[in-house]
Amino acid sequence: MRWGLGIHLKDINLPEKQVVHQYFVDLWADMWMYTFSVGLSKFVVLGFYWRNFSRSIIRQPIHILLAFSAGWIIVRLRTIDTFSAPISKFWNQATPGTCRLTPMMSLFGPGIPHFIIEVAILPCPLVEIWRQHMPTARKLAVAAMFMSGVEVCLFALGTIIHTVQLARKREKDLTWDSIDDQIWAACDINLASSQVSIVPQCLHITSTKAQEGLTLIRMWNL
Repeated sequence: MRWGLGIHLKDINLPEKQVVHQYFVDLWADMWMYTFSVGLSKFVVLGFYWRNFSRSIIRQPIHILLAFSAGWIIVRLRTIDTFSAPISKFWNQATPGTCRLTPMMSLFGPGIPHFIIEVAILPCPLVEIWRQHMPTARKLAVAAMFMSGVEVCLFALGTIIHTVQLARKREKDLTWDSIDDQIWAACDINLASSQVSIVPQCLHITSTKAQEGLTLIRMWNL
């Protein structure tokens, strides 16, 4: 990055105040984009499950998870918008006002419900897959298509662990320490997008293989 992300703060040929200011400006923007990217991906996945499993036993869990996902987005956006009063104090400490949360809390707090929701979403299709009258090998093959969510859960957990470790550090190097957090977040977003991209592929397989018994997605209660 032009202002030294991934480089030790002392090695950046820019005034420290300028680096810190730019870091928090970009962090504030990143939090908005991260929230929409990850939050909306939950809706796509859950909407896909609802389309195919709306008459199954997992319809109520899908409703609940949709409500929790909507709540996560709303609360996170509200937190970002009211992080500081005025909001410019988040990236300019000289501005008169107050900050209600520390930057670490803004990353750690939303990360826990995000991880819990992702873990709860993961087994939803597996319940219906295992209820179908198919060979075990075929069930495992179908289940594997939905297992990209495991990686999303792992990276969400990684973000939480790294944030805790960073909060415990006595001597913090802003631009150096934050690079791992940015990597975890970027992987989380990319994997969530990858998980969403599987949806049309699954629909294509469903439509072309239904007559052969490979009803991979649309499964009826028997």
